[in-house]
Amino acid sequence: MNKISYIAEKLYNMYKTRNPYLLIERMGGNIIIKELPNSLLGQSTYYDNGYFIVSISSSIENSIMATFIAFHELGHIVLHNSSNNFFMRKNIFYTYDKYENQADEFALNIMFSNEELKEIFNYDFYHTANILMVKPYIIEKVIKERLGVI
Repeated sequence: MNKISYIAEKLYNMYKTRNPYLLIERMGGNIIIKELPNSLLGQSTYYDNGYFIVSISSSIENSIMATFIAFHELGHIVLHNSSNNFFMRKNIFYTYDKYENQADEFALNIMFSNEELKEIFNYDFYHTANILMVKPYIIEKVIKERLGVI
């Protein structure tokens, strides 16, 4: 089990939910649905006192994508809370892309149970990747690590 899946499993076991809204609240954060600029679907803000806010675009409210984005942004909080993502986006593409992939991996690990991952594997993980706008190899990696298949 890698570090990202370990952290996701630990949070799930601690808070006993795959609902990002409950999880974020139980962790002491806040989730806000609001209009976000351009094609931005989510945003996370971490404060030095441990408080954090996850913002989700109102354009995807009440969808599977909103759930995934909430977990993705939570991934940034738990994995990269000291990183300046705006600086990285403008100046260090490789690191930024790496952090986005890690947040996607975290989201997939905490969002789906092993049974749901089996269904995704048996159905078509390329379809799931398309719906969630995730690189297929990240879903493949999570399925391989969690289920030992592929």
